[in-house]
Amino acid sequence: MAWASARQVKVLPSRNSRRSVLWNRSTFPVVVGGEVAAVLEFFCPQVMEPDEQLLEVMAYVGTQLGCVVERTRAVDALQQSERRTRLILEMAYDAYVAIDADGTITDWNAQAVNTFGWTREEAIGRPLSETIVPTVHREAHRRGLERFVAMGEGTTVNRRVEMPALHRDGHTFPVELTITPIRTGDTYVFSSFLHDISKRKESEDALRKSEERLRLVSRATNDVIWEWDIPTGERVWNESTLKVFRYSADEVNPSIEWWCERIHPEDRERVISRLHAAISGTGDCWSDEYRFLRGDGSNATVLDRGYVLRNERGGPSRMIGSMMDVTERKRVEEDQRFLARASALLDTSLDYEATLASLARLTVPSKADYCLIDVVEPSGDVRRVGTAHVDPRKEHILSREKRQPAEADPEDHPILKVVRTGEPILVPACNDSVLEVIGHDTHRSRTLRKLGLCSFMIVPIVAHGRVLGAMTLATSESGRHYSPVDLMLAEDLARRAAVALENGRLYENAQRAIGARDEVLGVISHDLRNPLNTIKLSASLLHDVAQERRSENIKFLQIINRSADQMSRMIENLLDLSSIEGGRFSVAQSQRDVASLLTDVRGLLEPLTQQKSIRLTSNVAAELSTVWIDPDQILRVFSNLVGNAIKFTPEQGAVTLRAERMGAEVCFSVADTGPGIPPEQLPHVFDRYWQARKGDRRGVGLGLAIAKGIVEAHDGRIWVQSEMGKGTTFYFTVPLTPPGSVS
Repeated sequence: MAWASARQVKVLPSRNSRRSVLWNRSTFPVVVGGEVAAVLEFFCPQVMEPDEQLLEVMAYVGTQLGCVVERTRAVDALQQSERRTRLILEMAYDAYVAIDADGTITDWNAQAVNTFGWTREEAIGRPLSETIVPTVHREAHRRGLERFVAMGEGTTVNRRVEMPALHRDGHTFPVELTITPIRTGDTYVFSSFLHDISKRKESEDALRKSEERLRLVSRATNDVIWEWDIPTGERVWNESTLKVFRYSADEVNPSIEWWCERIHPEDRERVISRLHAAISGTGDCWSDEYRFLRGDGSNATVLDRGYVLRNERGGPSRMIGSMMDVTERKRVEEDQRFLARASALLDTSLDYEATLASLARLTVPSKADYCLIDVVEPSGDVRRVGTAHVDPRKEHILSREKRQPAEADPEDHPILKVVRTGEPILVPACNDSVLEVIGHDTHRSRTLRKLGLCSFMIVPIVAHGRVLGAMTLATSESGRHYSPVDLMLAEDLARRAAVALENGRLYENAQRAIGARDEVLGVISHDLRNPLNTIKLSASLLHDVAQERRSENIKFLQIINRSADQMSRMIENLLDLSSIEGGRFSVAQSQRDVASLLTDVRGLLEPLTQQKSIRLTSNVAAELSTVWIDPDQILRVFSNLVGNAIKFTPEQGAVTLRAERMGAEVCFSVADTGPGIPPEQLPHVFDRYWQARKGDRRGVGLGLAIAKGIVEAHDGRIWVQSEMGKGTTFYFTVPLTPPGSVS
């Protein structure tokens, strides 16, 4: 406050007068919040002395005026704050609901309208429990509210909780809320923010179900699922890793290095370089097949596939994949390929000793480090026919025991035991006690130790219930151990070897039988020809003499000559059939005119057709000229075919010969008008000793078999077509050009 005289004041002129003079001025401060916010000034045109009472009054007026200003500013600030708060609440992402101590709604923002379906006007003044609390939870809500108001304690205040909420249309949905109690005097006001978490719950549920499906799929497929965080190098494995790769939980390290270290050294560089190429490129997928170290020290063959997840810049961020243990599948595939190779090998030759020796070499080293194959001789002795060792320098050790006598004790030798019992032997691991049992003497024990026997199996070679031999598969240098699965493969291989061994022995027996037959036929033909020639010579002489005596003797002499000729043809047919079956039959081909060939055939066979009043005709295609044949042998073919036609064609019937071109061949045919051949007999007409009618005495059934052999010796074909009641036609082909030429 200040009091000033007129001498101290200079007053500016007013607007209404040119000049004003004030002799006194009083100044009083207006204090707001302890600070001068304004100044009150009083002016008087008279000179006055300071009045203490007036000064006190004016000071009080200034103080009160400051209080009014302060209250006004506070009200303005509060209103502005409330407007900001309201704006914030209305713009909030969460629903805002306030209630009083009775549970009545006192505030309700715009998001609450969207969340619960009640307008602000409808909600304010309603009990909260009847508005958004589901029926089943209303009693608990009421008790909780009363307990907090009475005791200041609650389980849901001042923390984030999840609970169901009720929409105006009656459906419930999950919300996440926080309740904050505010004490106002003797009561409380409760503010809460609520957020609809339906979508989040759906996502969480979908994720949970997806993860559960992933776990179920992982268990069902037995696959190892992995996830690799590429920037950090962390690689997470699922629980199948422990079971599939035989690791304990503390042995699995969640790092990319742990995986790299367990890739087989021969595969590691290839696998890692391909993986980096996939990550560095623009593709999304990677796959590879490699060997992976198991916890027990063995190696599994795995098929590993991964999918690259990239960030918004295209860089790799994560990789998710699965590893499938395909060891068993690869083993089965390899076993099938091995058995296929073995079958092809066993089919290459009927020399069973050479074949079995090759089979022993085939098993090394893929299935064994060394292999032995022994066969049972007719005498009962066991003889070794095949040996193979991964180290050729040791094969002489395997060849020392060439033969085991039949009277040897099978308990002293495992191979003899398998041969005698027909039961396989499997020894997964050979220790000193096993070597002592199977190496019953010092020499054999020393041999087994020199071979470094590790594991072995012996399987019988059995055909039709009879043991033909035994196959031994053993490991040494590789250190592999056989299992029952390996025994199954060995037994399958032995069954295939048994077929080859039996076929080889049957072939040997057949060859010996053929040799014996040829020897007998040679003796018969030699021994029969001499008396047969004597009969024919004597009959010829008697015929000449008989013409001078009695003519009735000539009939019997002709019968003797025909019978002798028939015997001669039979001997010749037997010898030819033996040559055909033995692969020794040959033809001497030369160029021959087709038309003249059929003319010769008709001239040779017409006397036979005339006896039964059968018409014999021929037809040659105009484009045919010559053909390369052995004329004598082809005449024999026609003789056999026409002879058969005459035999089965009734009187007044017809036999027709034809020749026509068929590509680079000439096709000849002999057709008759006989009764035909039943369909079930057609496949057998070219079999030796086949006859259309059982007990037919007009032949022994060799003609068609010989005709077939002659045609095939010409590189031709022969076949038959027949229709019951209409007749039969035989066809055969011979080449137009010389052997070895190009048509």
